[in-house]
Amino acid sequence: MHVFVLCLNYTIVTLRFKDNINSSYFLTKSEITFLENYLYNLKEWGQYDIAILGQCAQFLDFIHLIELSDRMINPSQNSINIPYVKQAIIQTVLNIINIFVDAGLYTPARKFIKYLENIKINDNYMFEKFTLVYNTARYNYKIGDEGALAVMNDCRKSLEFCKCFNTSNWIAEEIIRIKDQNSKNN
Repeated sequence: MHVFVLCLNYTIVTLRFKDNINSSYFLTKSEITFLENYLYNLKEWGQYDIAILGQCAQFLDFIHLIELSDRMINPSQNSINIPYVKQAIIQTVLNIINIFVDAGLYTPARKFIKYLENIKINDNYMFEKFTLVYNTARYNYKIGDEGALAVMNDCRKSLEFCKCFNTSNWIAEEIIRIKDQNSKNN
């Protein structure tokens, strides 16, 4: 078991290191299989395991991503209400929502948005709540709700108010990008 954990740690550290250097990095098929097997064999998801799914979600196929995400948020998990585990779950689900919205897979995106809305995110997790508002607006815009663009702009303005200019600028660029994509699709 010790060798397995060392291999898993090596894979994750390699992933994080390469991801920070080159955002176009991808995992090999054997690395993905290794990670999927590890995650599928979990009896109880801890903070570390949730972080692994969050870091690797972009490399998984959509079927496995849905299955593993469902296992992670399974209410029978004993650790699901431990505050730091719950926060890790929220952050990972937010990441997964983005992946599905980007791929145009709106049914699973909506399922995970509903999950986060139903668990009533604590006010202590203000960033996560804010991100859910933005992700929901982004989802709504992508499925045709033009009014959702106003919510996205309100999020951008709120970030400017808080002097989070890099994130605000990133949102402004994303709004332009998705408006362009939307006009090309129509």
